[in-house]
Amino acid sequence: MNVGTDQNIYLRTLSSNSDISSANDANNAYTNLRINALNLLLNPNSGGNVGIGDTSPDTLLDVEGASTPRISVTDTTNSVTTQVLSDDTTGYLGTSSNHPLSFFTNNSVALMTITTAGNVGIGTTSPWRTLGVV
Repeated sequence: MNVGTDQNIYLRTLSSNSDISSANDANNAYTNLRINALNLLLNPNSGGNVGIGDTSPDTLLDVEGASTPRISVTDTTNSVTTQVLSDDTTGYLGTSSNHPLSFFTNNSVALMTITTAGNVGIGTTSPWRTLGVV
């Protein structure tokens, strides 16, 4: 551990390519955690916003990147992975595993499902044609 002349605290490993550092500005407006050059910004003075790849997050979680940034959530029981991602022209929501995508409201059961074959079911999780409504 090292306390720098800039009043920052640095924790370093023996490896030259990884470090963990924490820094704050003169107004104590943020804490910046950098691991292997990836910025993870925690901003307690603006409602606790967290930025990954973003040095000034304006939402609770802000993820930025130039090469199709994505957020993945995986249940390891059956390797079901849901992703939210963006590219240069489009935003996406879906599964990156061979599993259907279901939508629900009010913490209910699945109200709409898109199967891996592209069939859409409203009121059913097993639509038998392109659009199945129950």
